[in-house]
Amino acid sequence: MDAMWGTFILEVYRRQHARDVRDAMERVLGLESASSWSTGGVYVFWNPDTREPLYVGITGDLPERFAQHNGLRGCPASGCKRDQITQYFAEECDWLGYTVIALSSLSQPSTRRQRDSLGLRDPELIELNEALSAEALDEIRALEGRMIALYAQQFGKPLRWNTSPGRLSRVSPSAEDGTLATAVGALDCLLQARKTIRRLAEDPEAMMFEEHLHGARITAVRAAILNGQGFRNDRLRRILDAAGRRRSSATRS
Repeated sequence: MDAMWGTFILEVYRRQHARDVRDAMERVLGLESASSWSTGGVYVFWNPDTREPLYVGITGDLPERFAQHNGLRGCPASGCKRDQITQYFAEECDWLGYTVIALSSLSQPSTRRQRDSLGLRDPELIELNEALSAEALDEIRALEGRMIALYAQQFGKPLRWNTSPGRLSRVSPSAEDGTLATAVGALDCLLQARKTIRRLAEDPEAMMFEEHLHGARITAVRAAILNGQGFRNDRLRRILDAAGRRRSSATRS
């Protein structure tokens, strides 16, 4: 399956603002947002002062999982980082970075809330829905594993909050592509949304702009990062210019 990810949406928040971030994520990525992004994807917690990635995770429902990690709703024992986040705010820093690597809505995983919204009750229909989302899950698991493996390769140790090695246990020594640096804001590039999650939720025009850019970012990821060539802003600018010329040509014809 071709990659359907490409947009990094960054946010930095204090503990008392976690609910505001969750509500903004519902408006940007939730099932009722009507955006062109999936509700699921890869996410990263990181320290804004040091730019250290703390945790790379995946979920089919980003707003729901964020709420669980931040103590806003019940949290399953497996993979929950509520204790780590509580300790982080108490002992380490008063703000926490959070990044979503958004997927296209064509890569929508099957989730409880998604099935409820579709009115799926029949076991056979639920099974079909889950089968259709299998490729999306494979995609985000592969990206999660790649980022975890890249960190271990670069720093010689696992991410502090990750207990699993992820899908990929090994990567090529030359595989570093800037994905982690982009996720924590250490690298400024055009794969990153120009506004934070909360700002996007308040600005419909900016949302439309980022959704338009998402297609070009997907193309840039396919052409550069996944082929081991690395990412450059000029590559994305060329893709956008080419897309603009195609639209102009179609309008004239």
